[in-house]
Amino acid sequence: MPVSRGAVFFALLKGSDAGEGERLLVWAPIGDSVAGVVVPDAAAVMSEGKYWCYIEKKPGTFVKTEIDTARPVPEGYFVTEGVAAGDKVVTAAAGQLLARESNSGSEPE
Repeated sequence: MPVSRGAVFFALLKGSDAGEGERLLVWAPIGDSVAGVVVPDAAAVMSEGKYWCYIEKKPGTFVKTEIDTARPVPEGYFVTEGVAAGDKVVTAAAGQLLARESNSGSEPE
C-alpha cells in the first residue's frame, strides 16, 4: 500500500512533458484571490541583500522599488505591493541602472 505525506491530488495535463505517474511539484492557490502583478526575471536586480526593480515614473526618470521574491512564477515574481498594474518596469539594462545609481557618489566621469 503506497504511503503519502499530506494531500494527494490527481490532474489531467494536456500538452505536457510529464509522464504518467510522474511526481510533480505544483503551486496551487488556496483561499481568497490576491491582487498583484508579475515582475519579469529580467527586471529583478539584487542589492544590499534585497531584490529590486526599476519603474519609469516619467520619461527618463526611474525609481528603484523593492520587490518580494517569495512567490516565484515561470515568468518572474508575483508581487502584491510596490509595483502596480500599468507601471512601466525596466526589463532591459536594469543592472546598468543599479550600477549607475551605486556609483553616483564616485568621482565625475
